[in-house]
Amino acid sequence: MKAFWDHLWRPTEDCRLSALVFLKGLGLVYAIAFASLAVQIDGLAGSLGILPLVEQQANLKAAPGLSGAAWLVNH
Repeated sequence: MKAFWDHLWRPTEDCRLSALVFLKGLGLVYAIAFASLAVQIDGLAGSLGILPLVEQQANLKAAPGLSGAAWLVNH
């Protein structure tokens, strides 16, 4: 039975190059996305950003009895 599953999931020779190119491209997209986030994070969640993180944490602590996920849903 193991030989059947190994044969079923083993990529053929002509698919290996396609898989390699796809995975390298996907890795490049992720690298660009995280590099972009690193540049923008201060303006998004910094002290003077669109959604100041310190202020949001204070609001979360001030809401008695609500967990983090419930607070996000209710506000």
